[in-house]
Amino acid sequence: GGDAGADLYVTEGMATAGTRGRENAGVHRPPTNTIPSRRRVAAPGTFPPTAPLDGRRRQPEAEQEGEEEAGGEGEEEVALPPNERMAAVSERIRQLEEQGDLEGLVRAWVEYGACVRMHLGDAHPQLVRTHFYLATTYLRQKLVAQALQHFKSADQVNAQLGGDDEDSRNLHCRILEGMGLCETRLGRFSAAHSLLERAKAACMVKTLNDEGETVEELDIADPRAASVLVALSELYSAQGKYPEAVDCLVEAYLRKENELGKDHVQVGQLFNAMGTIKQKHLKELQAILADIEVILESSVRVKQQIDDKTQGMHLPGETEERGMEELVRDIANYREKQREKQHEVRVCKSECLDYLNRARKIISKAKGAKHADAVSLTKTVSVLAARFAEDEKDLIRAKTLEQVNQSPDRKKQEDETKKWLEAQGMKLDEWGLASPAAGGGNTADDGVDNLINALRNPSVAVPNVASP
Repeated sequence: GGDAGADLYVTEGMATAGTRGRENAGVHRPPTNTIPSRRRVAAPGTFPPTAPLDGRRRQPEAEQEGEEEAGGEGEEEVALPPNERMAAVSERIRQLEEQGDLEGLVRAWVEYGACVRMHLGDAHPQLVRTHFYLATTYLRQKLVAQALQHFKSADQVNAQLGGDDEDSRNLHCRILEGMGLCETRLGRFSAAHSLLERAKAACMVKTLNDEGETVEELDIADPRAASVLVALSELYSAQGKYPEAVDCLVEAYLRKENELGKDHVQVGQLFNAMGTIKQKHLKELQAILADIEVILESSVRVKQQIDDKTQGMHLPGETEERGMEELVRDIANYREKQREKQHEVRVCKSECLDYLNRARKIISKAKGAKHADAVSLTKTVSVLAARFAEDEKDLIRAKTLEQVNQSPDRKKQEDETKKWLEAQGMKLDEWGLASPAAGGGNTADDGVDNLINALRNPSVAVPNVASP
């Protein structure tokens, strides 16, 4: 049962919300029968809906198992048989989930686990699920060590049962994924990679490739695959492997779009996660570019000082001449590295802005433009677009002045070029980012798309202004 999108646990930016939106959120409650459920298990941090269960309510329980309840009606409730008590706690779990009371949920799940042990024993599938849901509740509270402890307990009980049915295998995959997420967040990347690869292997199927060879690949129809891929993307991002992280999210996106449709909120969350990772990648690329430019500037300054002293004369001595040649070659090499890295930075900017803008459109359509998530994304896109447009202005100015420096009449060209740049204004209106258009349209949409196109195609953004 449950919403088809409940399997996804997105882990970057706004997408770290591992539960569904309140407008369509289901709530999970443990079943009280003794027959293991055949329903699909939700990903770590998400909770599938179940039908309401009847049963008398109790007052809030103490946090530890077996601890006596305070309150005037405690005696009547303590007398409840374990199965009826399980039903009562199940109802309270439903209410706490609706209220978003995570601390109360932890206490309720602890009590429910005690009921399971009394009624069903220490080795029962329902105890596996109880540990699993308690772990995911701790994960939602960012209490990673506690979450890992209960994922491990769920895995141990599941192993004791030795079940090989579909439900048991499905749950085992979810437990591995949850443990992998916890190990990632605790900084134990090797352990996380091992666990997540095991979870991924559970989603593999054998198929024939174009050459007729039997190969293994992720099952496009397996709803667990997207969730495991998102968990892997968080691991790669934490390791600074940003391209690999985005690749995992793209694979997850293709599966979720196929399963839920291109306008589903979970697809928007995936685009948001991609954009967030691209922002991290952009910072890394810009730092590398800055280092290259520092070295290049220093080398050019040294060469200029030598040129000023020698006034174009050949340097005396073979060693000095060879040193000058090496300096010239180094400058040329660093200029080439600078151009390559500038291109990488521009492409990364375009991808970052594109992913976040797609997320903004989908979330605004699914939740409404005034929803907090949509407002936050709109602000992020606007700020980045304005900043990237300013960067483009500076790039145009730098390239123009570089051309001026190569002009025979350098002073005249410099004065005329400065006047031309001032006359252009280089305002954000060029990109359509300034204000909404009349008639209800929004020039920001077109403007962001224009800027993305300019970043991908340098010739669009950088005109030849050698002769203004």
